Amino acid sequence: METKGPLPLSLATGREGSEGKGGDATVAIVWACRIPVEEYVGAGRSVVVPRPDCVICQRAMMFWSGYERSVRVGERDYRLWVRRARCRPCGRSVGLVPSFCLVGRLYGVEVVGGALAAVLSGGCSLGVVADRLKAAYTTVREWLRRFRRRAAMLAAGFAALVVEIGGVAPRLPEEVGRAALAAIGWVWLAARLRAGRAVGSCWSVASLVTGGGLLAATRDTPWIVLGKRRWIPPVP
Repeated sequence: METKGPLPLSLATGREGSEGKGGDATVAIVWACRIPVEEYVGAGRSVVVPRPDCVICQRAMMFWSGYERSVRVGERDYRLWVRRARCRPCGRSVGLVPSFCLVGRLYGVEVVGGALAAVLSGGCSLGVVADRLKAAYTTVREWLRRFRRRAAMLAAGFAALVVEIGGVAPRLPEEVGRAALAAIGWVWLAARLRAGRAVGSCWSVASLVTGGGLLAATRDTPWIVLGKRRWIPPVP
């Protein structure tokens, strides 16, 4: 596979609930975090975060305060400091969410992704997965429902992204949920061949590509930035 420079640093966007200033929903950009959640939390407000360019003005944003949010990994809840960035010319502000999170979701992406894979592969029931996670059955069921609702779009978008970053169009399973899982895996493999281990885990890549919206309520297609170009995967 041809190597054409680094993969995008951050991919956007989602909304981060009501933890921002004034209680309004915070527009979020998910960035490729290479450190584990424990190290991120340990860094506190000194955590090193990449400074993004404004998606509207294409100018470097400045760091501007931040807010706290929680993420659950295993049986433990961690309290994170999420830095904010602001574009001086247009006034746009964003929260810079690490890629081990999903926007607006308590559980980390590795937990959610692992649960989806376990159920959709046919190996585990919802009840078994919920028991393993010590999560409510209804919570895991909602993850699966949201994922299946977006699965056709995710499968098409991720499969197209494989080709966009230099891979061969993958053959996907017929069942739409499994097709989405397979397409996510193919993107991760293509990214690993291009950028090596620095690309991170499969599910952190899924969080990046969907802007943290893997389980978003909307069926809107995710968009990503490749170099200086904004690219929108096709909708089936």
